[in-house]
Amino acid sequence: MHKVNIKASNSNMSDKLYKLSDFIPEFSQFRTNEDKTRIGCPSIDDSLFVSTRKGEKYFKPVNVVCPECYSRDVVKNGTYSRKLIFLTIGEQNCIVQKYKCNKCGHVIYTDLSSIVNENANITIPVIEHIEYLYSYFNGSLHKIRKSLKKEHNIEISHQSIENIILKSEYEIEHRNWTFSGYYLFDALWVKKNRKWKYILALFDLELNTIVAKELVDSETVENVYDFLNQSLRNQKKNCIITDLKSEYRVAIDRLQIKQQFCTFHTKQLINREIRDYIDKNNASEEEIEIIRDYKSLFFDIIDTDSINEAKKK
Repeated sequence: MHKVNIKASNSNMSDKLYKLSDFIPEFSQFRTNEDKTRIGCPSIDDSLFVSTRKGEKYFKPVNVVCPECYSRDVVKNGTYSRKLIFLTIGEQNCIVQKYKCNKCGHVIYTDLSSIVNENANITIPVIEHIEYLYSYFNGSLHKIRKSLKKEHNIEISHQSIENIILKSEYEIEHRNWTFSGYYLFDALWVKKNRKWKYILALFDLELNTIVAKELVDSETVENVYDFLNQSLRNQKKNCIITDLKSEYRVAIDRLQIKQQFCTFHTKQLINREIRDYIDKNNASEEEIEIIRDYKSLFFDIIDTDSINEAKKK
């Protein structure tokens, strides 16, 4: 019997199908929607070329023109790295090309605005999909996070998803909802039309969703009070969790609702006060050890499940 070496098939191994647009920038304009989805950039502009180099996404413009003097006399001037999260392929290491104008010396960065917002790493298609899932899951942020992980292997924090929804133009519809009575209130600082504003947000802890949001010019007591009063009209009002800002306390007291400080922010404050004390007083190792023991006791009280258990401790 002859011995024959036969390679076993592997269903997990398949050759990637490349196209001319993966190698030649000028062919980018002929990309189909299927091609854009394949490379993880359904929103990519035809003027942007993308390919893969040593397992990393490489971006450069098809045509380079200096935005300062409109000269085409430009040369490559190195690259920089960015980690971007794509809808179909998850987080990717990306290399972005830079150029320099020989005429005026201006450094030109590849324009990625068609796929990702400025100073962000979550691409626009992911943001749009999150907005879709928000309506599909009736606002559950935990379900959105699980769906992204299961369907697209995308790991995004609960807070990031919440911030995306707050900054979007999505209109929250909850006229017929019955709230639980337990809320989380916070404000997000955002820039809109070149002006800094605040997004006031109310989150229902048991429903696990944003139930109200509003864009305001300032985070005054009156603005916070008006927002909460309007949002919680004819709803249960058991308790609101906030950070440690005093403006919130005044507004919530006027609504006659119990307020609870966020344990995360409270622990942050305790840690910060301890560090400042140790630095200013040049505390000895023995004193630092005593402080740490007390801190552990305080944190143990904060983390208890009931007020009666906390009193016992």
